[in-house]
Amino acid sequence: MKVYASMVHQIGLLGLSQQVKSKFSNSGRMGSAAVACGMRMLFGALVVSLLSLFMCASSACAPYAYADNSTLFLSTNTQIKSNVAYRIVAAADNACAITPDGESVDNGARAVFSKPTARLIQQYRIVPLSNGYYKILNLASNNALDVMAAQATPLTPVQFYEDNGTPAQQWKLVPTRENRFVLQSRLSKTLVLDWCDGHIRGSNKLQITRPNGSWFQEFCIQPLGVLIDEPSQSGDNSSAGDNNSNTDNSDNSNSQAQNDPSAPPASAPGAPRIESGSVYELQSALNRNVVVGVVDGSRADGAGIELESRDTRIGQYFRFDDAGDGYYTLINIASGKALDVQAASSDNGTPVWSYESNGTVAQQWKPVWNGSSFTLYSRLSPRVVLDIPASDARNGAALWIYEANKTPAQNFRLIFHKALTQAQTLRDAFNLSKGPFAFRSMLDTNEVLDVADGSRDDAANVQVYSWNGTRGQLYTVTSAGEGIYRIANAGSGKNVNVAWGQTKPGSNVQQYEDDATLAGYWFFKRIAPDVFGIFSAKSGLALDVCAGQASDGQNIWVWEANGTPAQQWQLSAEELSTIPEPDPNPAPRPNPAPLPSGSVLNGVDISHYQDGIDLDITPFDFAIMKATEGYTYVDRTFNRFVRKSIANNKKIGAYSFARQGDWKVQADHFIKNVRPYLGNIVLVLDWETQEVTDQGPQWAKQWLDYVYQQTGVRPLIYMSKSVTRAYDWTAVARDYKLWVAQYGSNDPSGYQEKPWTDSKGFGAWSAPTLFQYSSSGRLPGYDGDIDLDMFYGTADDWDSLAAISR
Repeated sequence: MKVYASMVHQIGLLGLSQQVKSKFSNSGRMGSAAVACGMRMLFGALVVSLLSLFMCASSACAPYAYADNSTLFLSTNTQIKSNVAYRIVAAADNACAITPDGESVDNGARAVFSKPTARLIQQYRIVPLSNGYYKILNLASNNALDVMAAQATPLTPVQFYEDNGTPAQQWKLVPTRENRFVLQSRLSKTLVLDWCDGHIRGSNKLQITRPNGSWFQEFCIQPLGVLIDEPSQSGDNSSAGDNNSNTDNSDNSNSQAQNDPSAPPASAPGAPRIESGSVYELQSALNRNVVVGVVDGSRADGAGIELESRDTRIGQYFRFDDAGDGYYTLINIASGKALDVQAASSDNGTPVWSYESNGTVAQQWKPVWNGSSFTLYSRLSPRVVLDIPASDARNGAALWIYEANKTPAQNFRLIFHKALTQAQTLRDAFNLSKGPFAFRSMLDTNEVLDVADGSRDDAANVQVYSWNGTRGQLYTVTSAGEGIYRIANAGSGKNVNVAWGQTKPGSNVQQYEDDATLAGYWFFKRIAPDVFGIFSAKSGLALDVCAGQASDGQNIWVWEANGTPAQQWQLSAEELSTIPEPDPNPAPRPNPAPLPSGSVLNGVDISHYQDGIDLDITPFDFAIMKATEGYTYVDRTFNRFVRKSIANNKKIGAYSFARQGDWKVQADHFIKNVRPYLGNIVLVLDWETQEVTDQGPQWAKQWLDYVYQQTGVRPLIYMSKSVTRAYDWTAVARDYKLWVAQYGSNDPSGYQEKPWTDSKGFGAWSAPTLFQYSSSGRLPGYDGDIDLDMFYGTADDWDSLAAISR
């Protein structure tokens, strides 16, 4: 859209300095864009430190190159306008833009840096407040840039959260030098937005921390276009022949729309670009929890179109194919059929349905941008649009066309789906017609994709194992939609599935029944005639052999695409008839890595996330509280929770959430805060995030040894079960016990007698001492999720772990 590009070049780039440091990280390894940003940032830091003496104090932001190499910047005295869409980029590297993690529109999405795009997810309205501060609203979600849990503490992460008007969402733009600003939080004048460790480790996270005068706390603002939902900028008040001052008349379709009363209105300037072939969800502006979908994902002509609870079912995604003059044909990814008006009627109340694509105007829709969402005009008539009857935006509501009336019932947010869009470019990549197939790892073609123990159960683990010709090692590949495939095990009939629909690198792969969600679907990229890269349709992450080691029982997970043999699979067709039928009544299989038996205690681990919990009501034998994180953070609930648990005669523990960097400084910080309770409290190192686990077991061993030497209490180490096998923990396991986490389900539950674990072992440990089996526990005294844990021992055993033994 030429209006969009024109506005960028006319308005230019404005600088803004900001500082955000990360306290809680739920992500695994950074994506390729994040890594690129981080590496550029690291290089920028070196340049700054070496050349700062030779640089002018008024040095401007590094240029940001557009297609025409335009590099216009606005000065720090330029007024911020609430009716302009902005992109916010790092002053040290304008190729890194503030983005919700994973391009999520959900509450709590972490603020990160990623490569700038034209998508709405990287655009913001910056609204001035009467107190001199601003709120920064994401145009895709309308969520505000927010300090997590309103904590006025250095290293607190920054996220996007529903606009609530609190100081945690208010920022002062403090000019530093030409074209740059620092974003000062209203929570404290001594806390600013900051690129978390960007100058040291290449992180892409944002947080708040103390001002330090570095480039990593400075930001640039790039105006992208004027929004029309401000009265003075309305684009729908032009009569035929008028030229609206905010419209680029080089865009023929927009000019025609403004001058032709028989055409739909023009989009507002600054409309996000819709690329032909891109895939979107159509989210109702009335209710973010529902999207447009085909009933039951049906492939039949005449299948109904309805609103559905947003749950990543494949029938809830549409590919936008250019139909000319600003119109698009919307192809459903599940069915391959087009969004169509029944009988090509333009009458009010005519239902829409799914029908074979035929190129008629009944299947062509023009998305018209109104400043925050789109209205979809039918090419049948310039007066009718896609509409929710009676504004009843509930699950199961059928859709129709109706005369345009500018109500929210006719507005939809287009949520871009990167992985499915990529899959559309690779629709013809999978070209093998025979099967079933053995999926042979290119690390060792005798190691094949395998269901552990030949299980037919949901959530059975997927691994590699030496080829043995059984059904548990054979898979069929069938189309699940446009460019998307189902990989089903020949023995169980169940899909290769990313556990619980997770989208982070390192998420486990299992088998699960076909539930029509993206977690169970994949797309292929051909590398050689029978060799493919295989990617999750939900996240775009690659099917990967854990740690790049193809040996019997090695775990399969999804990881960022890197082109290594660990992510390459040779598909060899095998004869199903030569494979013995499985026993219809198999004997129960023993678990080769059983959990301990005997006396147990039930407990929880809690932090400020459970701030409202009533520990007088909640049943537990022990509680492990978050004490510290990194160098300076202390959880605000720690001392209160500890004292209340002691008063209720409960067992207590405390953990330090490890971060990148100096282990000794973090250990000393932890010891300082738990010292009043030593002798009565179990101590734990929380070894959780990928940035930490990449530091290796030696870092953990140094921390554990030091804490033991300084306190006389031998600490435990906490990690996920997959991490126990990803590294050599022999030296740690020799001296320190394990608290392990593995979840069998995300379904809410209370304490469990025999929680599930997979059939694999615990690495260097024979068994765990503590087992965290759920992150969605529900107990009296708290209306929300709680981590549930089991301690294998008695109350006396717990006291022994807490005792000072040296």
